[in-house]
Amino acid sequence: MASPSTTLKTLSLAVPLAGVAAIPDQADACSVDICYYADIWTAIGPVNVAAIPIDGVLLLQGTATGSLPDPEWITKINLTVTRDGQPVDGALETSSMVNLLIWRPAAPLDPGANFKVTGTLDNTASPEYYDCAPGILTIDFDFTSDMVPAALLAASGVNATEQVIINPDRGLDDLACCDQAFPSEYYLDCGDSGNDVGWSAGFCTSLRGDGVLQVQLTVDHDLPESTYALVTRQVVTDGEPGPVTREDTLTAHGGQPICTEVILRNLATGETVTTPKQCHGDAVAAQLGPQNIDASGTLGEKCSSAAYVCELTMQGDRWDPDNCTPWPPEQPTTGDTEPTGGPETTGGPETTGKTTDDDDTGSDASDSSDTADQDGLGDRGCSCNGGAPDGLGLLAIAGLGLLRRRRPTIR
Repeated sequence: MASPSTTLKTLSLAVPLAGVAAIPDQADACSVDICYYADIWTAIGPVNVAAIPIDGVLLLQGTATGSLPDPEWITKINLTVTRDGQPVDGALETSSMVNLLIWRPAAPLDPGANFKVTGTLDNTASPEYYDCAPGILTIDFDFTSDMVPAALLAASGVNATEQVIINPDRGLDDLACCDQAFPSEYYLDCGDSGNDVGWSAGFCTSLRGDGVLQVQLTVDHDLPESTYALVTRQVVTDGEPGPVTREDTLTAHGGQPICTEVILRNLATGETVTTPKQCHGDAVAAQLGPQNIDASGTLGEKCSSAAYVCELTMQGDRWDPDNCTPWPPEQPTTGDTEPTGGPETTGGPETTGKTTDDDDTGSDASDSSDTADQDGLGDRGCSCNGGAPDGLGLLAIAGLGLLRRRRPTIR
């Protein structure tokens, strides 16, 4: 078995936040996707069809929407397993993973045998099914059994890759802009999205952010493929279990150094082992948590005029174009002469309104697992059509009628 290893990468970047032309109409930005709420399965199929251990189980992975739990879906599935035309006794059951079902034979499988699986899944109880999925999903495939039982699990080594990622802060006080960009807050009533920040022209980037440790873990194993296909993985971070998955690579995050373990479990036998604890991030502890971002390179590349920051208006929800100062701040002068302030900006070319993804680094939206949006703007409640460029980018949209394109007054 290979020995565990740790690789460290450090990313400390000024992440640009690109803007688009205007706030979309609420109906367009957050139109309801009826299929997101429909209790339907759009697909179901086998996971492990080659050489299932004789004490193993058959795994069926589905793709579903809505909120109906898996135990209720089992009542809507008609499944028959045969060998040489003769039924094989067994039953469907749920697993520790969402939409992963288990068919467990009533007795060990005959070694080296071929099996036929047929069945249906009935979506017709959901009134929306006709817009989102077939009324009846057909199940039809073959699988074979191995000659031996599943191999025993072992406390495997884990290879770890560590990375520091800077998640830029998104407040109005955290930005520097150029080319007539004047950010403002707006409320997008789309799931749990709440307030966001946007602008209608020019370019902005963040001056501050949070350093987050991201650790990707891959478990070493010497298991036969027929056994490994039955094994789930679950990362435990500082004692907190993460989601159960069958993915080969697991991800853990922390705003400070963390320690991880991985739990391996055989879905057929229930056998469980835990890998040795590994700790991560001590060498980069100073880069975690609140950080200043050097935005000079990004602004120099993206801007056609001098960068600036502005005070907020009395309402506190937008920049005041009449109260701006150069960025970076000028060095104080000596003597009695008052500072003259930065040069007046000339205004750059207007933006075309096309959203850009200037950097794809950022926190992971998976676990992912789950992912879920485990990390930023990626998922606005899942039922919304207004997506975000990536986990670190702002959905930079400014309000129609709220912002005027004007030259900032540099003081």
